[in-house]
Formats: sequence, structure tokens, C-alpha cells
Amino acid sequence: MTKTTTMKDIDEVLGLSTSTVSRALSDSHEINIETKKRVLAYAESVNFQQNPMAVSLKKGKSNSIGLIVCDVANYFFSQVIDGVDSIAYDNGYHLIITQSHDIYQREIENVNHLAKRHIDGLLVAVASSTFNYDHFSQLHDKGIPMVFFDRDNPLGDIPSMTIQTYQSSFTATEYLIKKGAKKVAFLGHAEHLSTTQERRKAYLDALEKYGLNADASLMKYFNYGNSTSKDLEGLITNLFSADNKPDAVFIASDRLSNACLLFLKKFQENNNIMLSGFNNSDMAELFSPSFSFIRQPAFELGQSATKKLINLIAQKTKFDEDNLQDLVSTFHPYK
Repeated sequence: MTKTTTMKDIDEVLGLSTSTVSRALSDSHEINIETKKRVLAYAESVNFQQNPMAVSLKKGKSNSIGLIVCDVANYFFSQVIDGVDSIAYDNGYHLIITQSHDIYQREIENVNHLAKRHIDGLLVAVASSTFNYDHFSQLHDKGIPMVFFDRDNPLGDIPSMTIQTYQSSFTATEYLIKKGAKKVAFLGHAEHLSTTQERRKAYLDALEKYGLNADASLMKYFNYGNSTSKDLEGLITNLFSADNKPDAVFIASDRLSNACLLFLKKFQENNNIMLSGFNNSDMAELFSPSFSFIRQPAFELGQSATKKLINLIAQKTKFDEDNLQDLVSTFHPYK
């Protein structure tokens, strides 16, 4: 087994002090150019690698940003990650990605893991099963900058970035009604989430505008953090097989849209049901059955949240909001 070269080994070979070698490796201006070249050349010849954890502890900066999302495979969150990475990379930050799967305990474990990695800042989409935010408060109290995104900020003194979805949700529901739907169901993520509440309000307002009564039996919610795929299939089966069966569904979540489309693809007799809802897939226009979809600027959300976080890391007293545009989702009707 090959012995790993340490800084002490370099000290002994070159006859220099540990502090001199350390400063040379960190490109300090306190070391003359010839000594620096000598140290760097030897370090490269023996493939010396500094311990990044030790360096970050010494500098008090790791040049890394932690990111907690609910589900990496979700189209929306994968696009958010791209947006985060585009800004983080351009500003010299490495990105450490974790996912909670909307499970509270996993979110806590992710926070603890990232804290041990000495991240410079944290971006979070809070898990749907999270009702206690002590793990975030404790990190915040330690001086770690944080920005919440997508879902509303659970802690008032921590900034957040969200997308406006009311108008597109209203338009999507209205579109189904104008197409002749009389029984429009609502299928949403966890009922307590701010995103679900905003989209449900738009749905209810659209029903009211056209004189349709809101039917509680046609409003269903699914919390991924506390459920299984079988639970989801059962919920959708119940919605489409009940005596009070809807003739259209407004779906207030990307993952639920995909689940509904798969269900209707499997059971062809339900293909006359009209659907509209959220989906950030680039292939949404090709979905079968036909699907009118709402697309969110997920990439831009990731960029905006990261810009805000980097500004906080730099300890600027006020973030320049003027450089950020309002983020609004858009409705794309099926023609």
C-alpha cells in the first residue's frame, strides 16, 4: 500500500518549516516566489493532496454550498439544481446535494451531515412532513446563512424565494371549465404546504366564478413523506372510480401529474377525463392522454436563491432585490 504524502513529509524533504509549506500551498503573498514554486513543484511531483476539511477549518470557509431538495428525480427539482449549480460554479462554490424524500428525519440527518462538512451556506426546500424547524434554527443561530425556496419560509428571519402560481392555477382550472367540465376535482400535495394552499385557492376561486360548487369529496391530498406508492395508487383509484367521479382534474403537483397520467394510461376507459396541472417535463406536450400543463421557472428559481445565498455569505447587509425579476409560472393549454 502506497504511503500518502503529508505536509510534514514535504517539510522534511525541502528543509522548510510547516508554516512556510502551508503558506506556499495556499498561495500566500508572505512567501517569496522561488520558495513557492519549489514547494508547489515538489507537491505536484508526489501528487500531494491537501485535506479539504482541514483547509476549510483553517480558513473558516469551505467554498461549498449545501442543497436539500425533496426529490432529485423530480423534473422541477432537477431544474432547480441546474440553476443553483450554474451560479454556484461561476462564483467558485462546490455544491453538495442531498434529498429528503419529504421525510422529516432524513431532512434532519441531511442538515447534520452538511453542517459537519462546514458548508458556507444552505439552500432548502423544506420536507412536507416537517412541522418542527429546530434543526434549521440551530444552524441559523450558529451563523450559517440559509435561504428557503419553493415552499414558504417557516422561519421569519430567514429569507426565501418562491414562484407565483395563483394566476396560472386559476387559468388552468378555468380552462377545464370552459371546455365543459362540471365536476372538476383537485389533487394536491400535503394540505398544509403553502404551495398547495395557494393553488387550491385559485381552484376554488375559478369554481366560484363559474357558479360551480366546491365538493370536498373531489378534493384529495397526498403527502409523499408519510406514504407509499401503493397509497398514491389507491387515492387516485378512489378518485376515478367513485360514484361521484370527476370529468376533469386540476393537479397541483408535478409528481401527482405524472402519477395521474400513468394511471389513466393504464386504464384506458378513463381517457375522457380532462387534465390540467403542474409539470416541468420538456416532453409534456407529448403526454398521453392530452394534458394542459403549468410550467414553473425552476432553473431561474435555483439561480435567484443561490444569488441571494451568496450575497448573505458575503455578509452584505442588504440584498439587491432590484436585480431579481418576479418568478411566475405559465399555463400551456392543450390544443
